[in-house]
Amino acid sequence: MYNVIFPLWMTVFMPPYLWLVLGGNLLIDALVILITLRLSRVKLAWKRELIFVISAWGFGFFADIIGAVYLFMVEAELEWVRHPLYEHLMSLWLYLFGIGLAGLLIFWFNSWFGKKLGLSPDIAKRVGLAMGIITAPWMFLLPPI
Repeated sequence: MYNVIFPLWMTVFMPPYLWLVLGGNLLIDALVILITLRLSRVKLAWKRELIFVISAWGFGFFADIIGAVYLFMVEAELEWVRHPLYEHLMSLWLYLFGIGLAGLLIFWFNSWFGKKLGLSPDIAKRVGLAMGIITAPWMFLLPPI
């Protein structure tokens, strides 16, 4: 009956530790946003903070997917990128570009959304910068196991 409710082939699309990764990512995003706001001496209503954190979390995944699609397309097109990451300097630069692209998208979204929630442009940029740098997909630099 378990396979009828949750087919076994779905584990390919939803690994068993996905919930742990999603929760950990949400916690990191929340800490970065809330600490940056506190250090900036800004207090939002808890509902606005919650909306900010959840929106940033969702968009962070979207930005990471864009970075991953970029890397997938580069690897599909350029054979030398398929070699281990640190064997070819240009490969490393292409990976850093993908991470930077995702980080820039995270920065842009959080700055824009922070202003939409009523933060001053300076504070919104500060939160966006912290999110863009800290939550960029740095794990792309780890070699596959």
